[in-house]
Amino acid sequence: MLFETAPAAGLEAATWELIRATGLLAYLLLTLSVALGLSVNVRALDSITRRAHVYEGHQSISIAALAITVLHVATLLVHRYITFTPAEVFVPFTSDWKPVPVALGIVALYLTGLLTASSYTRNSIGQRTWRLIHFSSFIAWVAAVLHGIFAGSDTALPLVQYLYLATVSPVALLLCFRIIAPSAHPERRLVILTARDAPSSPPGAEAAAPPSPSAR
Repeated sequence: MLFETAPAAGLEAATWELIRATGLLAYLLLTLSVALGLSVNVRALDSITRRAHVYEGHQSISIAALAITVLHVATLLVHRYITFTPAEVFVPFTSDWKPVPVALGIVALYLTGLLTASSYTRNSIGQRTWRLIHFSSFIAWVAAVLHGIFAGSDTALPLVQYLYLATVSPVALLLCFRIIAPSAHPERRLVILTARDAPSSPPGAEAAAPPSPSAR
């Protein structure tokens, strides 16, 4: 996915296609994982989803995203059309070729690994630490988006541009729901709406009402 022109036919061409495919697939899986992670806490989706199932899918897809990303990196190391050293694919800003976009890809790789590991050590590290670590999922996803756009060889293709638009938009929408939802208490809004729709009581009616049996 990182090259601007394709190599000659043969094994190098096959490796080139694998680099492109694994790069796009890793991005799609990471995007789906982030979207599912956001969906777990969006109350508006409770009527059509089950949180336990969504969370299991989130974990499984996170592992798949990490595995495909590792394969993407591995194919970069064996490819000879444009060579990368191990340091250039594991240490940010050491690559001479598009150092910033490549560094963003490395950051996304490390954060994805950290996020996946934290899900399986949640009881050991504690809920608060786990939550703080998971806030970095947005950084990992944004880094992956920028890496794909600025380092990807397929960014100029209309289909890939539509792909980015179709994946960034729903995640941004879910993120807005996630930010707004905690400040909007459903129970409180239900009480307010019920009181607003109910007929108004005459002044002093509550004070004149007899005490309930439990109050006696």
